[in-house]
Amino acid sequence: MKTNPPRFWAQMAGIAGCICAISLQADTVNVLTLHNLLAKAENKDAEAQYQLGHRFDKGIGAPRNADEAIRRYVAAAELGHKEAQFALGTLYTTAAGAKRDYVTAYKWLNIAASNGHPKAVNRRDILALWMDSKDIALAEELSLQFFIDQFNLDEYFKAPTPKLPVSPTPTKPTTPATPEPEPSPDQP
Repeated sequence: MKTNPPRFWAQMAGIAGCICAISLQADTVNVLTLHNLLAKAENKDAEAQYQLGHRFDKGIGAPRNADEAIRRYVAAAELGHKEAQFALGTLYTTAAGAKRDYVTAYKWLNIAASNGHPKAVNRRDILALWMDSKDIALAEELSLQFFIDQFNLDEYFKAPTPKLPVSPTPTKPTTPATPEPEPSPDQP
């Protein structure tokens, strides 16, 4: 049996120590980054919300948590982040940690496509092949409602109230005052 010299074990301990130090340093960086992202997310930073959602979705620097990922993706998506919108569409299509919901998936993919996401149109159109026309119509309506709510378009889409012609206010006909008879000269 071959034994390794003590120098070998010292080198191995040194390498293990370096790996441990690098690992601790990486964890410290992840915690600091996570802390910074949380602070930015509180200030309604869409990119920070998306990054947090991505971390919770993939388990990178944070525990894997689908509910938290969806919550963060929705917060970013509502702030107009097209990657978060695409991620939501993908999550609801594949049911990776979330309940499969093709209507919601189509809604978010449609919104991401409207915002110019390069892959969203293709994924939305493929998803539409698995859906019936009523569900597609509902998803389209939900997408439109999202934009109406986001950009406060209620006033734009409201039908104008017709203005009725203004008629002059009726006035009472005035009758000329009848002059009082003049007193006759024979009366005292």
